[in-house]
Amino acid sequence: MTTVHVSTPLKEYDILFEQNFDNFATTINGLGKNYSKIAIISDDKVASYYSEDLVKALEPLSIEVYEHHFPNGEINKNYKTINGFL
Repeated sequence: MTTVHVSTPLKEYDILFEQNFDNFATTINGLGKNYSKIAIISDDKVASYYSEDLVKALEPLSIEVYEHHFPNGEINKNYKTINGFL
């Protein structure tokens, strides 16, 4: 796993990179939080490749998984799109 730490004036967080979803549930558990829900937000093209595998990888966590897929394209990657499903 590769970790990239992001630091902004308002928040700090890590982005974790893996080659596949095999250890995804273990990684989520290792964050030390008690999640009851998770949201998968993706454009519809990326979702067509990865959504099913990602949802399956989350099954061991027994939490609610919400998916939101927006239309592919740079024009849709903005706060207006995000606000549309919040």
